[in-house]
Amino acid sequence: MSGLSSWWASSTTSRRHGTILVRELSAGADVDKLGFCVPSLPPQPVVVKRVEPRSWAAAQELRAGDVLIQLNDVPTCEISSQHFLESMTTRPLNFKFVVNPLRSSRSQKMRGSITDDEDSESDDAAKSDAVEDGGDDEEIQSLTPRSAEKCRRSVSDWYAEEEIIPDDSRKKSLTSWYLDGARMPDTTSQLTAVHRMSLSGAEPLETGEATELRNMLQAALSEENLDALLLVIARAQSQGIIADVLEVAQRKAQELQSRLLESPVQAEF
Repeated sequence: MSGLSSWWASSTTSRRHGTILVRELSAGADVDKLGFCVPSLPPQPVVVKRVEPRSWAAAQELRAGDVLIQLNDVPTCEISSQHFLESMTTRPLNFKFVVNPLRSSRSQKMRGSITDDEDSESDDAAKSDAVEDGGDDEEIQSLTPRSAEKCRRSVSDWYAEEEIIPDDSRKKSLTSWYLDGARMPDTTSQLTAVHRMSLSGAEPLETGEATELRNMLQAALSEENLDALLLVIARAQSQGIIADVLEVAQRKAQELQSRLLESPVQAEF
């Protein structure tokens, strides 16, 4: 299984620096701004799916498509998907952290913190805990509890597991999941493992439940059935799913609703 995760502001015990290395995807990799992909980069790293607007990550110019290649000095290829999620969702607040995005062999340091106080400013101790490997000093950004919780909720809860069919010589590999509702690739049939995120960590959905919801979405999209899409949205929301299936259904439903509003009304005489 290839673990793919949205970026969020990680936290761990106070006074301990956690380091995440980030690498941009190679040119030509199929990445949608709001989708996820399995990059053709060995080893398989963790891809930033989305950066929340006005978040610490956005302020530090992290982008969708960046690849997390190291977590606390451990390559992500050596960390299981479950361990990665657990490490990113079970840490307390007040952690001063460092992120090193590596883009085109150019290193850039980033730091941030999560604070308990809505009006709290970054403390001097955090600045004194700066990385020791040199470089320019950046301003430390702080997240309020509300925005920190939003970051946690934004962690991607979808995991894709490539399904190899022996009789299929093509052996398709997952490339991207598009959210505009207009171009759903055949690889959606390979979505066989789904995780729902909560503040306590990743909770696996039953395969049958995930498959049924995915099939409902695909049928509603192919038929452009607004009522069916609204049903998918209601079901996804009731299950607490903050994920691609909900966003796809919402986007397509908005598109169909706009068409209905724009279509001329024919008067009967």
